[in-house]
Amino acid sequence: MASNSSTFDPTTPKPPNWPGAHPLDVDNYPVAPPDLKLEQVHIYVRHGERTPVGVRMASPPASIPEHWSLCTTARRFRASVANTLSGPHDDEQLPLRKVVERPDGTVVEGECLLGELTDLGRQTTYDFGHSLRRLYVDRLGFLPDKVRGNDEVYFRTTNMPRTTESLQQIIHGLYPTNKCFEGFVPRIRVRNGKDENLFGNTFACKRLEILQIGFAQAAAASWNSTLEPLDKKVSKYIDGNPIRLDGKPRASGVLDTVRAAVAHGIAVPPEFKEKGVIDVIEKAVVQEWFAGCEIFTSSCH
Repeated sequence: MASNSSTFDPTTPKPPNWPGAHPLDVDNYPVAPPDLKLEQVHIYVRHGERTPVGVRMASPPASIPEHWSLCTTARRFRASVANTLSGPHDDEQLPLRKVVERPDGTVVEGECLLGELTDLGRQTTYDFGHSLRRLYVDRLGFLPDKVRGNDEVYFRTTNMPRTTESLQQIIHGLYPTNKCFEGFVPRIRVRNGKDENLFGNTFACKRLEILQIGFAQAAAASWNSTLEPLDKKVSKYIDGNPIRLDGKPRASGVLDTVRAAVAHGIAVPPEFKEKGVIDVIEKAVVQEWFAGCEIFTSSCH
């Protein structure tokens, strides 16, 4: 019997080839020739493993959970609250617990929001930060063992909870508390939406928005016929609808749910494990999202 919720134990060992495993290979990292000196390093990370951004394929026969209880470690936190009732107006730390409320008012401990970083995502981003420390501190000596100020490191994230939390975990792995000089507090930089340039910003560039819509339509016209042969295998899992870039759900949404489920060890229909199925869907979605990047860039200069 399929369950309508899912739990995950992040301490369970994962096989080395599980889909979410892309660790930084510190030991085999290529070292620069001796006549070159490392001056600066830029590292770009999207985010850790997360839940799907929408509910899809929750009903049989797919039966992928609607509710994902994979966020236990994120629910306890302390918020800084201005104490306006005392003279000095010092900030106080107020212990809080965040919960997700369902439409019927019920609450399940550890349940995730849609698109939220999971316990697994927090662990893998922390591990990545620790690997960065092993590489750039321990092996290459490029970064100091203990960080003294924000002029030594630069941390920036988009204003999205899962990316911000991923960066927090990476920082904690790179410079845990005992590797920070007293008084140092890492600064996480966030830009306003109109100033963001870590992704294609349609809010700041309306021409980009028009191009993005047009290119999505062009990608659908080009790739939908390639996706059509998959209908006999996957349509039964999406309420009998065809799998299309502009379908309901969109092919990108189907891929989002499948990838998130597999990364957390949640069962997906066997057809989505076939290379001839998932690879075609992924290629079509990549074309929809990224094939127009050069056009977008030149049009917004």
